[in-house]
Amino acid sequence: MRIEKRALVVWLVGPLIAVAAASWLAWAFSGRAAMDTLETRGDAALRLRAETLSGWLARYQPLASIYAQDTGVVSFVKRAPGAPGNAEMNQRLKDWNRLAGSADTYLLNVEGRALAASNWDKSWSFVGNDYSFRPYYRQAMEDRLGRYFALGTSSGKRGYYFSYPVRHGSEILGVMVVKVAVDQMEQDLRISEDEAFVTNKDGVIVLSGRPEWRLKSLGSLAASARETIAEQRQFNLESLTPVAFDGVTPSERVLNRFMEVSPNPSARTRQEMLHLARPMAVKGWTLHILTPTKDARAEALFAAALAGAVALVGVLSLIITLQHRNRLLDLVRERERARERLERAVHERTADLRETNARLGQEVEERRTAEARLRSTQSELIQAGKLAALGQMSMSLSHEFNQPLAAIRAYAENAAAFQNLGRADDVADNLGRISKLTERMAELSRNLTSFARKPKQGIEPINLSGVLEQSIELLQGRLQRLGVELELSCPKGLMVMGGATRLQQVFINVIGNAIDACSATAEAPEIDVSVKTHDEGVEIVISDNGPGVPAKLQDQIFDPFFTTKEAGQGLGLGLSISFNIVRDFGGSIDVGQTTGGGARFRIVLKAAPAMEGAL
Repeated sequence: MRIEKRALVVWLVGPLIAVAAASWLAWAFSGRAAMDTLETRGDAALRLRAETLSGWLARYQPLASIYAQDTGVVSFVKRAPGAPGNAEMNQRLKDWNRLAGSADTYLLNVEGRALAASNWDKSWSFVGNDYSFRPYYRQAMEDRLGRYFALGTSSGKRGYYFSYPVRHGSEILGVMVVKVAVDQMEQDLRISEDEAFVTNKDGVIVLSGRPEWRLKSLGSLAASARETIAEQRQFNLESLTPVAFDGVTPSERVLNRFMEVSPNPSARTRQEMLHLARPMAVKGWTLHILTPTKDARAEALFAAALAGAVALVGVLSLIITLQHRNRLLDLVRERERARERLERAVHERTADLRETNARLGQEVEERRTAEARLRSTQSELIQAGKLAALGQMSMSLSHEFNQPLAAIRAYAENAAAFQNLGRADDVADNLGRISKLTERMAELSRNLTSFARKPKQGIEPINLSGVLEQSIELLQGRLQRLGVELELSCPKGLMVMGGATRLQQVFINVIGNAIDACSATAEAPEIDVSVKTHDEGVEIVISDNGPGVPAKLQDQIFDPFFTTKEAGQGLGLGLSISFNIVRDFGGSIDVGQTTGGGARFRIVLKAAPAMEGAL
């Protein structure tokens, strides 16, 4: 019994000691690494802020020396060394101050009294005030650049002062002073969750992102320091109370490495902060940064918890392994467990198969739904295609009837004119032409059904020259009216495969477009129609001296409703209809440019069988 108790104690205490040791080691090493990382990041933040503040001050440092060397300033001080400044100098300083973005700019005489100031028109004007007690005045009178940080005696606002002597030769006539506001610099101190502040050589916080820390001290000020501050009127001594930091050593005015600080003035809780400090280029100034350590501490605790968990898992694994070894001795129990595991596996497999079958059934149902939707979509597309064909046919009838109707109108007007002149033969001739045109319109109406006809229907050998001549005759009125010269070169009796009326549509569309193009732009509009035969078949080339078809539009020129004409001049169906007719004949049509820049349409048709042997 005593042996069992001792073994129980070993089994309980041993794992606890192992887990505690692993957690403590992980916490120690991880905490050290996290703090090192935090300090490295803090050092980088210190350098960044120090460079930012130094750069901010460097922007204003040259201003005092630049202003002091201005000839107007020197002349003014020489002219009135002991009297306040006049309006012109005050306005000049005000303009300089506004352009530079500084807080105040003012000019002192050799006694330290302000002769002129940028705030001359304010209630806290510096003009006439004595600033000989300020260190920056004495530094400039010693012929060097003055630097000083203090609370303004008139404005009550903090600022950094730059001063420079106004000289005439080797003689110092006065002092130019530029005061820089520190509000923007303090905004730069609040660019992250870190707390940053700047102290001077006496331990006074001169810059801080927190208003409640400004012009507070890190501890009790020495008597000599208080005496100097009072003499120079640098700060209000009554407000120079120690700031509420934990870890402050008043005698040394320094902060401990780790300290607790409230997140904000109204917060009752406090958080641990890592304190880092870095001397600045500004004489006597030190930049401090307080970085929260909660993330580093949390990282260390997480590492400790993780190590403890791993150690616990390892110990438990060891215990389980030893127990499993003992359980192997009981074969019956192990067989029972094996049987139970097998039954559980069979049950899980059955459930998986059942779930798989259900998924397959769902997929089959989804595919059936998709097939039904596809059939419905196909039916809708077929109906849309029928509607589009009907629309194209109605547009085609309107487009193709325009030209014969225009010719009929012209012949009718001519007939009326001939009748008034008593030229009966000419009247009869025009009426005959009108009759032929009405017959052509009826035939054209019948042939427009080619859009609904299956390919290769209604194709027969036709006389190409006759079709070309009839097409040109229909366009003769437009050619004469617009002054277009058309030259036709086509062998007589040349037979091609196609339909006479539909091929006539093609020629009328293409030649009609050429008439519109060249008559609108060319001084001497010309159209050339030439026909030649080659191995591919019979080639008809229709070219003009118009503006041509731009290369970027050549791929779209045969699309339905595409047109380059102005609104109301065409529907954009002529070339689309022509393209379909030529393709139905087994030929091809394309567009290009002539050497002169005009349009060139090339139509290739199949030669009639009776002509193939001759070729």
